[in-house]
Amino acid sequence: MRGLTRKVAVDGGWTHSLALQSEGTDWAGGSNTYAGVGEGTPSLSNVPVQVSGLSGAVAISAGNTHSAAVKSGGTAWAWGRNSLGQLGDGTTSDSSVPVQVSGLNGATAIASGGFHNLALAGAPISITTASPLPDGQVGVSYSQGLSASGGTPPYTWSISAGSLPDGLSLDASSGSITGMPASSGASGFTVMVTDSLADSATKPFSITIDPSDLTIVTDS
Repeated sequence: MRGLTRKVAVDGGWTHSLALQSEGTDWAGGSNTYAGVGEGTPSLSNVPVQVSGLSGAVAISAGNTHSAAVKSGGTAWAWGRNSLGQLGDGTTSDSSVPVQVSGLNGATAIASGGFHNLALAGAPISITTASPLPDGQVGVSYSQGLSASGGTPPYTWSISAGSLPDGLSLDASSGSITGMPASSGASGFTVMVTDSLADSATKPFSITIDPSDLTIVTDS
């Protein structure tokens, strides 16, 4: 496509073409009868024009008369002909500018057929640390990290039900439970982890805090 010098991907539809530039912008040219070029008008373009409102793209794909892209945050966007719902926005209305595909997060790749799209999404977010957590002891410093996988980091941690043993707290950024247990007993609680796209997962845990060691004091 003339004038584009930083292309990292190209794709062609029935009568239009797409090019992805290294900085994440998407450019298109060709027939625009059903707005597959995506610059906001139905006008034919014989030179590349930038797709309106789309930045941070990491993958592109062209269908017959529609186009699609994945952005760096894992969301998918589509524009053009939508007679069969191929834009995935819950309507059958054509769009001359990108609209977000409904209910899809964590996408890493996309492919367009004649009248449909397929997206590859990463694993859903989950908490991988086993339960119960290690026991603690009153008056002895406690530290235990929690781990998660999937979704789109960074993660945010919180207690969604129950409570930690007295003296312990959960760091929202690192997922570490730390502190000095103040009383003995078993505590049950539910941890929630939320990723950058607001997807979340929960898991129940328990910690048992043992009494402090018995100290025998004798008269001298």
